Amino acid sequence: MSEEKPKAPREEASDPERAPAPGDEVEPGTQGAAETICDVCDGSGKLEGGEECTNCNGTGVVIKAVGGGG
Repeated sequence: MSEEKPKAPREEASDPERAPAPGDEVEPGTQGAAETICDVCDGSGKLEGGEECTNCNGTGVVIKAVGGGG
């Protein structure tokens, strides 16, 4: 039986099945959208005090429309 490896935060962010993060402009998996570094935590997934970033849900990335997508 194969065990499923836990996803890394950035893999989780690109998963179209994941719940949207507050900083996402469009739903995960939307055509014409791409991941970009979270501007609140600068891509670290953590806030200054060490807490998980609430804008990206700790992934360090948010989904934004590009080139007229979304």
